[in-house]
Amino acid sequence: MQLFKQKLGTKYGGKILDVATKDGDFIRKLIDAFKDYDVATGIDISEEQFTKAREDFKGDRVSFKVMDGGKLLFADGAFDTVSICNGLHHLPDVNAVLDEMKRVLKPEGFFIIREQFCDNQTEKQMSDVLLHHWGAKISRMIGETHNSTFKKYEIIKFVEKLDLGGFEAQEYICHECDPEKDGKMADELADIDKELSKIEKYPGYDELKKEGEQLRHRIMKKGFACATFLDIIGSK
Repeated sequence: MQLFKQKLGTKYGGKILDVATKDGDFIRKLIDAFKDYDVATGIDISEEQFTKAREDFKGDRVSFKVMDGGKLLFADGAFDTVSICNGLHHLPDVNAVLDEMKRVLKPEGFFIIREQFCDNQTEKQMSDVLLHHWGAKISRMIGETHNSTFKKYEIIKFVEKLDLGGFEAQEYICHECDPEKDGKMADELADIDKELSKIEKYPGYDELKKEGEQLRHRIMKKGFACATFLDIIGSK
């Protein structure tokens, strides 16, 4: 969060929109980074995560709505800040969603992106990348939109197409979790079985099970660390 804290720590966030918000975790990070804010709205395509999110933000100026990021039901220039965290690779049309986010952003408003990328990672981080990509195959098998993570230059190209007034990009490594030090490696390995349980009756199960076992072996041999993210902040 270093880039965001540097740029936003003395700024007023105003009305914030977080797209593909899931449980609203990135909203919390943003309102902690800003000096203050007015209200925040998180949108996603499903109510699934919102029950927990609404409880976590109880008493805060935060609301959650089911909405398609590619067809935002907000007026032009409705928000002072728009954001999306680790959601680009979940979108069927990245450019369409980013264009909509720009449309609802006020002139000179903040455009914020955090996205994990897949290249230039350490051996331990590649365990995270490969596990993520394997999980994406399972998601697609059951009908969800979940692509492999992008390379760093691909994320930057998406932003360049927005023709913002300017933007800064900085790599970010999350140190909040370290499975090797936190004693949670067993959880990472258990996730392999959890994901496989979703597709036991699907064609292609045996192939993905084999790939999952290869990942398990890799993690045990080479270790595991969170992959690097790219933090981007620009203005309309």
